[in-house]
Amino acid sequence: MSTFQENLKTLRIKAGLTQGQLAAILNISRSLISHYERGKRLPKYNTLKQLCNIFNVNYDELLGSSDFSDYYKNNFLDTTLLDIADKNDDYNSK
Repeated sequence: MSTFQENLKTLRIKAGLTQGQLAAILNISRSLISHYERGKRLPKYNTLKQLCNIFNVNYDELLGSSDFSDYYKNNFLDTTLLDIADKNDDYNSK
């Protein structure tokens, strides 16, 4: 069974990207990509969405069978509602 960190590294390599290049696309540090790939850190939800878009995969394909997949699946609705609320706040502040 694959894990998030294995899937991320495999997808990054298949895409021909270095950790530094992927980090630049995501506007985060290369060391953070390294932490993701070694299972030391979890990406924020928005970063996870970006990774899915970059690699053209869905959440299940990216998260695999890792322990983190349940966390993201269980918190998906809450995070989506928070994203909508943030966008609404941004819109209303204009």
